[in-house]
Amino acid sequence: MIRRLYIESFLLIRDLEVEFGLSLNVISGETGTGKSMTLSAVSFLMGKQGDFPDGTAVEVEIEEGEETFILRREVRKGRSRYYINGRGSTSRTVRELLEEKVSVQGQNEFVQLLRHEFHRELLDRFGELTNLRERMERLYRKLSDTERRYGEALGRLREIADRREFLEFRLREIEEVGVSPEELESIKRKVHSLKEVERLRKLLLEALGALYEGEGSAYEGISIALRNTLKAKEIDPSLGEVADALSLIRDRLLDVVEKLRGRGTDFSEEEIDRLNEILFKAQRLEDKYKKP
Repeated sequence: MIRRLYIESFLLIRDLEVEFGLSLNVISGETGTGKSMTLSAVSFLMGKQGDFPDGTAVEVEIEEGEETFILRREVRKGRSRYYINGRGSTSRTVRELLEEKVSVQGQNEFVQLLRHEFHRELLDRFGELTNLRERMERLYRKLSDTERRYGEALGRLREIADRREFLEFRLREIEEVGVSPEELESIKRKVHSLKEVERLRKLLLEALGALYEGEGSAYEGISIALRNTLKAKEIDPSLGEVADALSLIRDRLLDVVEKLRGRGTDFSEEEIDRLNEILFKAQRLEDKYKKP
């Protein structure tokens, strides 16, 4: 309940302090004695807007059980300042605290009577349900907080599940390649070696083609030259040495061909394709998952 009302420089009231008793208090007087201004001062404290000069101040002392609240609004330098027990506050906080304790009613001022919150408050007071309501409010806040934390926990669990699924997918991709870093380096060396073997094989095949197996090879040319020289020897016997030299060259050429054929290479295109595919997959995963 309101125990004291202090008004300073409000409208026509210069300085007024009123103390109220514990029971019914009646303010009476002739028209113009300041009854309405006294009520307007309470409305001013509750946030009423208007052009109020500097120095205007209204203060109310409220008792609630063993607690005492002193609410104050004053105007300084054209701005309103609000206080609760001497500490700065906001107009909303002061208004809400006053609305719980004070209801200003006058002609046509019955809006609060239509508010559902006011109806519930009257019913709770009449049925002595205030303590039960406050307990219910505490339990409801606790339930709401539990539901919020439960929702947050579910969200974290979904994030963990998504992360787990993503990491398992990565792991499957890596396991499909099926090689360790050491094995990968060994495969790189083997691929390099196989590429050199392939290059050697191609060079030997080209050499054999030029010497013996290809069209217009050296062996074919020497054989033609030897055959024609032998025919010419029948006409000019002095060409016998030339024929013998060509025959020797052909024999030496055959020896070279056999040596080249003996340098066969162990090369498998399927093997190098398989190893290159492993390297491609490993490189793709490295580019995909490497840290920046």
